[in-house]
Amino acid sequence: MNETAIVKIEEHRNEKVVCFTVDCVDPENEAWGRMSKWCKTYVPDRTARRYVGVALSGHHPQGVEHQNASEHIKHPYKAMMYLIGDECGQKEFCGLKVEDAPLGLFLTNDVILNQFDIALSMMKASEAFVEFIKNTPDYEFDCSAGIFYEEHIFSERWFENGGVPDGFRMWVPIVRTKVNED
Repeated sequence: MNETAIVKIEEHRNEKVVCFTVDCVDPENEAWGRMSKWCKTYVPDRTARRYVGVALSGHHPQGVEHQNASEHIKHPYKAMMYLIGDECGQKEFCGLKVEDAPLGLFLTNDVILNQFDIALSMMKASEAFVEFIKNTPDYEFDCSAGIFYEEHIFSERWFENGGVPDGFRMWVPIVRTKVNED
């Protein structure tokens, strides 16, 4: 297993999602639990889909620093499943409103999950983003977006039992500050 986070640039445009948005204590568990239940009913190819979540006002909207993964803080969270093909042209998909997916340029990397402290895993992955931006003058963080996205990779085991995702990637919005003119 690779212990070093590999940073990639991805561009996302014209994609559609369906969402479960909640605002409660432990919102990630609530939103992904709803997504799992819905997917088991309506999405037979659920393990092949892309799932992305976002804490709409950050995981700590009151500005309190993160202490550990067992914290229970109330905040809004949106769990999204990306649609494919003709599903994107519909206003509703299996009873859920079709919405625009996050768009723009993103730095992404795989997060090596420490199942006992996922937040620590995410902080380590964030260091790779900062290093990339420091060493790549043509890009900078898109601070106006102000948030990062979490891509969850789920197997059938997760849909049946819940728990830690089978894989995890972080997305951070960026902007290109210089275009090569060659």
